[in-house]
Amino acid sequence: MRRVLTLLTNKWVLSFIGILALCVLIFVGADYVKFGADNTPLSTTARVIVILLVLFAWVIWRLVSWGLEKRRNNELLDGIEEAEANAAKDPDEERTEAELAQIGGRFRDALGTLRQSRFKAKGNSKALYQLPWYIIIGPPGSGKTTALINSGLDFPLAQQLGKESLGGIGGTRNCDWWFTDEAVLIDTAGRYTTQDSHRVVDNAAWHGFLKLLKKYRRRRPINGALIAISVQDLMVQTAEQRQHHAKTIRGRIDELQEKLGIQFPIYLLFTKVDLVAGFTDFFANLSQAEREQVWGTTFPLEKFDTKRLEEMFNQRYDDILTRLNQRLLWRVHNERNIEARSTMQAFPNRMESLRGTLADFISRTFAENSYHQAPMLRGVYFTSGTQEGTPIDRMMASVSANFGLPRETGRQQSNLGKSFFINRLLKDIIFPESELVGTNRKLERLVTWGRRLGFGALAVAGVATVAVWAGSVTRNELYMGEVTAAVDQYREASAELRPNESNPVQTLAALNPLHTGSQVYDQDAHPWLRGLGLYDGNVDAAAKALYQEKLGAHFLPSLTRSIERQLGRLTADDNQLFETLRVYLMLHRPEHRDPAVIAAWTERNWQQQLPRQADKQAQLQTHLDSLLAQPLPPLAENERVVQRAQRELRRIPASQRLYKQLESANAEPVDLYGRIGGDSQLVFGLDPASELFSTRYLFTKEGFDNVDYGADSPLMNQLAENDWLYGADDGQSFSDADKEQISRDIERAYLNEYSRYWRGFLSNFKIARFNDIQAALDSLQQLSDPTYSPLLTVLEVTTENTRLRPALAAERLGDSTLPANLQDAIPGSLKPTAVDNEFRELHRLVTASQNRPAPIQEILTSINSLYELMGEIAASGNADRAAFNMAKGRYGGGGNDIIKQLHRKAINAPQPVKGWLTDIADNSWRLLLNHTKRHVNRMWEEEVNSVFQSGLARRYPFNRNSSNDASVRDFTGFFGPEGVQKTFVDSYLKTFVDTRKWTTKTLEGAGLYLDAGAIEQLRRAQQIRNVFFSGGPMTLEFTLQQRKLNRDFEKFTFDLGRPARNLDFRHGPAIAKTTKWVTGEHDRARIVVQYLGEDGNSDVKASFNGTWAWLRLFQSANLSSGRDASRISFDLDGGDSEFKLTAKTGAGSFRPDILSRYQHPTSL
Repeated sequence: MRRVLTLLTNKWVLSFIGILALCVLIFVGADYVKFGADNTPLSTTARVIVILLVLFAWVIWRLVSWGLEKRRNNELLDGIEEAEANAAKDPDEERTEAELAQIGGRFRDALGTLRQSRFKAKGNSKALYQLPWYIIIGPPGSGKTTALINSGLDFPLAQQLGKESLGGIGGTRNCDWWFTDEAVLIDTAGRYTTQDSHRVVDNAAWHGFLKLLKKYRRRRPINGALIAISVQDLMVQTAEQRQHHAKTIRGRIDELQEKLGIQFPIYLLFTKVDLVAGFTDFFANLSQAEREQVWGTTFPLEKFDTKRLEEMFNQRYDDILTRLNQRLLWRVHNERNIEARSTMQAFPNRMESLRGTLADFISRTFAENSYHQAPMLRGVYFTSGTQEGTPIDRMMASVSANFGLPRETGRQQSNLGKSFFINRLLKDIIFPESELVGTNRKLERLVTWGRRLGFGALAVAGVATVAVWAGSVTRNELYMGEVTAAVDQYREASAELRPNESNPVQTLAALNPLHTGSQVYDQDAHPWLRGLGLYDGNVDAAAKALYQEKLGAHFLPSLTRSIERQLGRLTADDNQLFETLRVYLMLHRPEHRDPAVIAAWTERNWQQQLPRQADKQAQLQTHLDSLLAQPLPPLAENERVVQRAQRELRRIPASQRLYKQLESANAEPVDLYGRIGGDSQLVFGLDPASELFSTRYLFTKEGFDNVDYGADSPLMNQLAENDWLYGADDGQSFSDADKEQISRDIERAYLNEYSRYWRGFLSNFKIARFNDIQAALDSLQQLSDPTYSPLLTVLEVTTENTRLRPALAAERLGDSTLPANLQDAIPGSLKPTAVDNEFRELHRLVTASQNRPAPIQEILTSINSLYELMGEIAASGNADRAAFNMAKGRYGGGGNDIIKQLHRKAINAPQPVKGWLTDIADNSWRLLLNHTKRHVNRMWEEEVNSVFQSGLARRYPFNRNSSNDASVRDFTGFFGPEGVQKTFVDSYLKTFVDTRKWTTKTLEGAGLYLDAGAIEQLRRAQQIRNVFFSGGPMTLEFTLQQRKLNRDFEKFTFDLGRPARNLDFRHGPAIAKTTKWVTGEHDRARIVVQYLGEDGNSDVKASFNGTWAWLRLFQSANLSSGRDASRISFDLDGGDSEFKLTAKTGAGSFRPDILSRYQHPTSL
C-alpha cells in the first residue's frame, strides 16, 4: 500500500494523470465547441490530432524540465569546480589558496558520481541542487563528524565514494560533504569556526566557502545551520573561555547571515552528552528506536522572543529534568549494578548543575544585537555520537574541592559505537523544516518583482484575450447589424430611383450604404477577426457581390446616360468632345477600355459639374473605382449620339485634336511652392495650398523639352490609331508635308497657351498690403533679400520655365537684335521661341552679365533702403511722430525720397515688376499716412480737444441750455487768430489739407484723408474766426431802424448797460440809430428790452445778462437775413415790434447759429 501511495504521489504520475484528464475533457467537450458558419463541431480525427498534440507538448515539456534540472545540477557542480580551478593566485595568500584548492579537490573526486546521481526523497527523485542544504559548524573536536557517522542516516553514495573519504573520526581538517536521500550536510572544519590555527588562512577560506554556497544556490544558499557544541568543553572551560567561545560562534552566525543575505533556522546541538557522568548507565537500556528519538526542546515560531530566550530555555529545561526524574525511579529499580545505580541516580542532578552554564552560553550566543539581525534559534538538543573518554562529574568535583577531599576520577568509557538522539532529530525535526529558511532578500526582491511582472503580464494578457474575444463577438454582431442596416437603407433609397436616371449623383443615396456594408468585413481593415475565428466570409462575399451587382444596375447606366447627354450638347468648338467621346466608347467597348483614362476624365468632369462639393466627388470616384475593378456588364451604345459626336469630331482640325491629347497626356501637376518658398504668404498673401503653386507638366521647361509633337512622333501616329474614335470609313491618310504642317500648328497653339499660362501666373502675385509697421518690416525684409527674396524666386522660376531656348550672345550682351545674316545661320532648334521673346525683359532682369550683378539686385537694394527707412521709424520711439515728419517732408519735396525712387524705377520696369514696385511704394506711403493721421489725432486730443472740453464745451453759446457763459478769454484763446485751433491747423494740417477749399491734398494718389464731419467743423471754426476776429477785438457795431412799433406802447428801449449806448424808439419817423457792443467789456454786461406805455409806466419785457447777452437777445427774437440788412422782430407778451438791423462790423455774429452749429470733433 505504501508503495502504491508513493507511486501516486510522484510528480510525474500526477502530471500524467492531469494530462489524461485534459485529453478526456478535449474529446468529450469538443461537442460544445463549434466553428464556421455552419457551427460544425470538431470531428473525431480532429480531436485525436488535438489530443496527440497535447500529449506531444506534455512530453516535450517534461523532457525540457528534466533537461533543465540536469543542466542546473551540472552547472552547480561545474561552477564549484571552475571556482576552485580559477581561484586567483596571490603570493601573500599562498596557504589560503592551498586550503581552498584542497576543498575543491576533494569535492571534484565525487563530481563524476554526483552528476549522474538522483536522490529519492518522499517518493520523488531530486537532483543535488534541489535537496535542502545544511551547514554544520562548531569548534574542533566538538563531535560534528562523529554525530553524522553514527546518525543512522542513509548515504546512497557511500559505496561509490567510501565513508572514509568523507571525513575523519577524530576531527575534520577540511569540509566534508554528506549526501543523504533527504538533504546535503556540509560538515565544516572546526578551525573555520574558531579560526585559531591560522587566522588569515582560516578567515579567507571561510569566506571563500561562503561564496561557493551563495554563487550556486543564490536564492537559498542553505536551509539551516547545525551548531555543534561539546558539553565537555563547556564543563571544563572557565567563564571567560565560555564567553569567548560564545562570541566566536555568534560571529560565525552573523557572518553567515550577512554574507548569504538570508535568515535561516539554527539548531543548537550539545554533543558528547555521554561525558556527563551517569549518561551511559542512565540510557543503557534504550533500544535502537528509543536512541533515535529527540532529546531536547524546540521553540515555538509564533511566540519566540529573543529577549526572553534564557527564560524560555529554563522553562523547557525544567521539563527535560522533570522527565529525567520521572524515569529515574524506574531506572534505578531495574538496575542491578550497585555502581551503575549510584552513577545514574545522580545523573539528573548533574544535568541540573549544567543549567546555568548552558543558559549562559545560549543567552550570550543568541542575544539580541542592534547591529546584526537576531538569529532564529529553532531549538536546543542533546546528542551523543559515540561513548568514549572519561565522564566528568562536576558536582562531585565541586564537593571534593569544598571539603579538601581527593578528586575521584570516573571510569574510562569503552567505545560502544552507539548514537543517541540524532537520527529522528535530523529526519523528523530538521529536514522537514527545510522551508523555514528565508530567502536572499535582494534576489528575492528581484524574483518577487519578476513574478509580479510576470503575473501582471499574464493577467493583462488574460484580460486582453477575454476582452478581445468579447470585443470580437460584439464586433461581429455589430458588423452583421451594419450590413443588414446598409441593405435596408439601400432598399429604401432604391425605391425612389427613377428607372432611367441620368445623374449619377442621384444614385449615391442607394449605393453609399452598400459600399459601407461591403467594407464592414474587409480583412484589410479588420485582419484580426479572421485570426480569432469569428470572421464570416459568406456575409462579406454576399455584401461585396450585392454592391458590385447594384453598381452595374444603377451607377453604370446613369453614368453612360450622363455622358450621352453631354455628347448630345458638345460640338466641334468644344474642347471636351474628344475625351468625352473616347470615355463613352471605352465604357461600351472592352477592347479599347482604359480604366485610368476613364477615372481621370470623370474626376475632371465631376469637379466642373459639382464645384465646392468635394464629398460627393469623392463618393462618385469611389464607386467608379469599384466598378472598374471588375469586368463591366455589356452595354448598348446609343448609335445616334455616337455618330453625331463622331461627325462633330471629324470637323475639328487634326492639329487641334492632337494638341488636346498632348494636354491630357501631360496634365500631371508640378509643385512650385518648394521653389518659391514659404514667405509667399507673408509677402503676397497667398495660401500655401493655393492652386497657383501647382502647374501642369506641359507648361514647364522639362515638359517642353520632353513633349514630342514632330512629324514622326508617337503623337502624330495617333492620327491613325484613333480611327476607331472618329468612325471614318474613308481611311484618312496624311502625307509627310501634312504632318509637318500639323506639327507647326501644334507648336503654335502650344506656345500661345504656354505664354498665356505664365502671364496669368505672374499676374496673380500681388504685394500684400502692410497692416502695420512691423508687418511692413517683415515683408520688406523678405522682399529685399538678395538671395531668397520672393520677388527673385518668382522671377527665377518664371525665367527657368520660359527661357525655352539658350540665350543668344546678343541677348547676353544686352542687344535685342542680330544681323540678318547671323540670324539665318542659327539652327532652328536654337532660335528663340515666341515664349522666349515675350519674356525676354524678365530674363534680362535676373541675368547677370559681364561680371555685373543682375539688374534685379539694384531693385532689391532700393527695397532694402525702404526697409531701413521703415526700421528707423519703428526704432525712433514714436513711430507716429516719425512718420508724420517724413510725410510732411515728402509733401515739401525735400530730402532723399526713397518712395519716389521706387516709383521712378517702376516706370521702366517690365510687368509684373512694375506693379510690384508700385505696390510696395504705395503700401509704404499709405502706411506712413496712417501713422501720420494717428499722430495728428493724438495731437488733436492733447492740444485742441482737451482745451475745448475744459473751457468751452459745457458753456454758452456752445451749450445753449447752459446758464454759464464762455469767457472771452477762453473763446479768443481757442478761436482767435493765434488760438489753439488755428495754431494746430497751421502746424499739423496745413501741409496735408487745402484750408481755402478745405479739401485733402494728395501725393501719388494718397493723402491724409480726414473725416468729412471733422473737415466741416474745421471750416466752421474758420468762419467763426472770420466773423469775430476780422476787425480786431470782439466788438459789434450796428444800426437799428424801427420799422414797426406796437401801438400800445409809446416807447421801445434797448438798455445796453451804458446810457450813451442805449437806443430809444418812439412812434414817428423811422430814425436809424447806431451803437456798439464790446463783448466782455465788463463782468455785469446786460441787455434790457423795455416798453414805455401811454400811461407813462415802464415795463421790462426781457433781460439778458452776461458776456453773450446780445447773442441771447437775438436768439430770443425772430431774425431773418436780407441782401443788405437783417430784419429782427420781437414778440413779447403779445406786443410785436420790428426793426431793420444793419451790421457795421461782424455781420455774421448776429446769427445765433454761427456758434451753436459748431460741433467740436473729438477726433479727425
